[in-house]
Amino acid sequence: MTTRFTTKDMLDRLRRIDKSGLKARDIMILHTVIDNPGISGIDIAHKLGIPERSHIQSALYRMEALELIEDRRSPEHRRKANPAMFHALPKGRDLWDQIKPCDLSFDL
Repeated sequence: MTTRFTTKDMLDRLRRIDKSGLKARDIMILHTVIDNPGISGIDIAHKLGIPERSHIQSALYRMEALELIEDRRSPEHRRKANPAMFHALPKGRDLWDQIKPCDLSFDL
């Protein structure tokens, strides 16, 4: 059985994204981290079709500051050439649960 995804549902989800202060790219990053625990920044970029990790670095820092994701490398490894290991935090998973689409069919 398919649950209808109404225009109101879509607008409610967009409103939640807007209130969170995130951009569409941030939501794509969050989803990628949730689906791929321990993923590196370069792998996030590649999965999203972004040519360079540097193009998403500020988003990753912002999302860490908002406590949506975290880099689980030890502090002594953060300055070395060890790739990041991003994981979603409860706040990030909760946000995703509020905005994820339940179905791709829209009632327009």
